[in-house]
Amino acid sequence: MAEAELTQIVKYIEEREKTLSRYSDKLRKSLERIFNVFGDPSDCQICGGKENYFMHFKYYYYDYPHEEYHQYYYIKTAVNEVPSEIHGMKVEVLDRDEALETERPDRNFDKERKVWFVFKNPKCHRFTPKIFVSIDIEDGVPFYTEKSGEYYDVIDEYYLAFQDHELVIVRKTRYENDIRWPTTNICSVNEVSRESLKALVKSGRLLEFLRIVSEKLQKMNEEYGEVSEIAEKMTKAVEG
Repeated sequence: MAEAELTQIVKYIEEREKTLSRYSDKLRKSLERIFNVFGDPSDCQICGGKENYFMHFKYYYYDYPHEEYHQYYYIKTAVNEVPSEIHGMKVEVLDRDEALETERPDRNFDKERKVWFVFKNPKCHRFTPKIFVSIDIEDGVPFYTEKSGEYYDVIDEYYLAFQDHELVIVRKTRYENDIRWPTTNICSVNEVSRESLKALVKSGRLLEFLRIVSEKLQKMNEEYGEVSEIAEKMTKAVEG
């Protein structure tokens, strides 16, 4: 009986851990998607690639005519329309590109049949530029605080911030009752614990911080609008 119960408990723990891992991965991916909205507008929110990245096109092929180099040259040429021919060969469209998993295409064309392979892009999506945020700003309230240390209490505080146009997590580490400046680290969603990500969602700081940023930008719009009107009047006065 004891052995059967032990086996059952171990199996239960294994199942709960698998479920927890799935939920954790889902949470991390959802937050990563939100963080990826902001940044360099020449990058895509969805994949991070530039506008000419192959993921933004319906089809692609490996444009290298020398068969002996197929294992080494694998730059993709992306298109939205299937070419009528490539390098004088007729085109055959394939659904699956096994090289996507290995990054090494085993074939560009069929030499015997004189056919060049073009692949459908199953994950094709529209290029969606990231949103450019021009100001550096940090939230004044931590969304998560964590204590550790065997002899001294080490305190990690996690804040949201915009730095270099990107939404990031700032981790500040200090000893308890230490009045000196804390050590600061800039983190992405993938570099912090799942506990901190859960706290971020439950705290409501993400929405509140974005609201603060929005209000700050609105105020700056009003201020710059007023200044630009004054400058325009001054220019007209100087020009007579």
